[in-house]
Amino acid sequence: MVERGTHLSDSGVQRDAEDVILQQAAAALGVRLLAPTNHQLPDGVHVEIDGVSPDRQVFVEAYARQGRLKGAQLKKSGRTS
Repeated sequence: MVERGTHLSDSGVQRDAEDVILQQAAAALGVRLLAPTNHQLPDGVHVEIDGVSPDRQVFVEAYARQGRLKGAQLKKSGRTS
């Protein structure tokens, strides 16, 4: 159910869930994750990463979603190649 005054496309619940995912991933991996960051790959492509360890050895992308991915969601994190 959507709270009164909340827009149907508001993603606050998903952002909150992603914060929990990052916290749990950090705990499970035994690392501290820094705030979201941009990372440049060797070929010059820039990617936005939700959590990165200080030594840049661990990268975590958190994505909270129920149901099938739609539209641009597929390009955000659903691609496998």
